[in-house]
Amino acid sequence: MTKKHNTENDKKQNQFNKNVLTFVHFSSLSNSLSFCSMVYIGETRRTLDKRLKEHQYAVKRHDEKNGIAVHAWNSNHKVNWLEAKVKERVENYTRRRITEAVVIQSLPSTSNLDNGLELNPTWQPIIASL
Repeated sequence: MTKKHNTENDKKQNQFNKNVLTFVHFSSLSNSLSFCSMVYIGETRRTLDKRLKEHQYAVKRHDEKNGIAVHAWNSNHKVNWLEAKVKERVENYTRRRITEAVVIQSLPSTSNLDNGLELNPTWQPIIASL
């Protein structure tokens, strides 16, 4: 068995996929073309690939502290791992947390177990208008 060697391009892509805000989508298990309106928003300083592997492990072990796993098991939906996307790359941790909270709170439905960083209520009218 040969070990996969990272090319220079792979290394650059992995570096680019760090410090990101991600979207993960779901589809029905009975029909993979039937998409669920639920989406998971997450921020991580790790690469997207590494974070997705952590979520996949959480789904396998029915982790009740993981929003993706909870939605997948409670609704019998399949996680559409291939459609996971980097929404935005944000180096600064605080800005990344704020961005995550704003996106979560601006969407009608997410599988996140919380709203992310607690934002001052005076921001709610602005977030609601997004």
